[in-house]
Amino acid sequence: MAKTKINLDEEILDIQKNKKDDKRNTIIDQYTPFIIKATSDILSRYIEVENDEEFMIALEAFNEAINRYQKDKGSFLTFSKVVIRSRILDYLKGKKIDIDEEKDVRETESNESIEDEVSLNFEMKRFKKILETYNLSFDVLTENNPTHKKTRCRCFSIAKKVVTDESMVQWIKEKKRLPVTRLSRELKASKRMIKYSKEYILSLILVYIYDLDELKDYINYIGGDCDE
Repeated sequence: MAKTKINLDEEILDIQKNKKDDKRNTIIDQYTPFIIKATSDILSRYIEVENDEEFMIALEAFNEAINRYQKDKGSFLTFSKVVIRSRILDYLKGKKIDIDEEKDVRETESNESIEDEVSLNFEMKRFKKILETYNLSFDVLTENNPTHKKTRCRCFSIAKKVVTDESMVQWIKEKKRLPVTRLSRELKASKRMIKYSKEYILSLILVYIYDLDELKDYINYIGGDCDE
């Protein structure tokens, strides 16, 4: 019997209801790149996970968002981004770091937060609809992210090469799948690796070819430590 798929919002509510600490930790691990990107956007600089206190604040805020999330707050990711932003700004204010600049940021925070929420929420909904046409699920994709840097970077390399090939892009749009054999042959990549990571590679390609700017920034950040 196939396992029933539930989306992230429902998973968060399930964690709250059934006190699933193991699942909570899994979600936090899976969405660490999202937390890093949100923190980096707020601070407008690269985040060092091991050295930046702001990253730890963001992790705690994401965990807080898991505890506080309710269905009427919209998507969990949008809600968690707002909580992360709020906690980091409170932290900076308490530490009196760039407080004058921070004051200016806070004065425009309300409008920026609304714009960010609307933009991200719109793109997430659009991306999910696009994925459905390719028989893919956003939640499955987040669970299938390559854990090894070498494999992840190879996926990024393949995706970036594919989007520059108009004929291959057109083939993907028409067939709604990845041309595994062709990619292996033309890019001299392991067919086994491509088959194993095909959903992840395809998701990267779709973000690029459908011009999803918010998500494009996110995946570019994830792949930022890969050598060209």
